[in-house]
Amino acid sequence: MNTAQLDRFDRFFDGHYQAMVAEIADSDPSGALRRTRAGFASAYRFWGKVEDDGDPVEWVRRVIAEDRHSPTRNAVPGPVDEPRTPASVDSNAERHRVVALARRQRVAAGVVLGAGALVAIGAELFVAHR
Repeated sequence: MNTAQLDRFDRFFDGHYQAMVAEIADSDPSGALRRTRAGFASAYRFWGKVEDDGDPVEWVRRVIAEDRHSPTRNAVPGPVDEPRTPASVDSNAERHRVVALARRQRVAAGVVLGAGALVAIGAELFVAHR
């Protein structure tokens, strides 16, 4: 991501993060922060596409909605640092957490793809040598 894209993401984050946490907390107080972080981390990871789609808020809402309907994600408790109220969320600390989460997700996706490729290559070599 270039500097201009980072600036636009930062403006988007500053303009919408607190309100989104508060909105999600109305219906899901225990998972609001985790789900909002996941939505903004996804927007960060795919910011070029998100900007092209033209509605970053809707992107984040879709990710949050998908997370709510995921049976495996619903079993995961909220983070230990979940605040009691959305007003107690520190935006700068949250931005760092969101960016770190996006980077971990990117690395994990790369590891999974790499492992899948190695398995496929191994299977082809096994079959070729039979």
